[in-house]
Amino acid sequence: MFVQLVTFEESPELVQAVIDHVRDAVVPALEGADGLHAYWVVDRERGKRVSIMAWDSDEAYEAAMKALAERRAAEADPRPRPTPVSVERFEVYAQV
Repeated sequence: MFVQLVTFEESPELVQAVIDHVRDAVVPALEGADGLHAYWVVDRERGKRVSIMAWDSDEAYEAAMKALAERRAAEADPRPRPTPVSVERFEVYAQV
């Protein structure tokens, strides 16, 4: 099992547009993905967002990312898709 943290920093004015994009496009594309537990969190005042995704396996991650990429390619979405400032991956060694 591993956790991936993806951090974004954007202007507070852009935050709501990106949140809407995540709710409308990203979450539906990942809903029901095998082996995924995910949270999208935001500090609106600082314009900082973090995607926290725990995956049961690399295979589950690869399958979900493939499905997400296919959905993005099939649907044109004019909303901004900011580039992350960091993408980190951590091995889960304990949990409750």
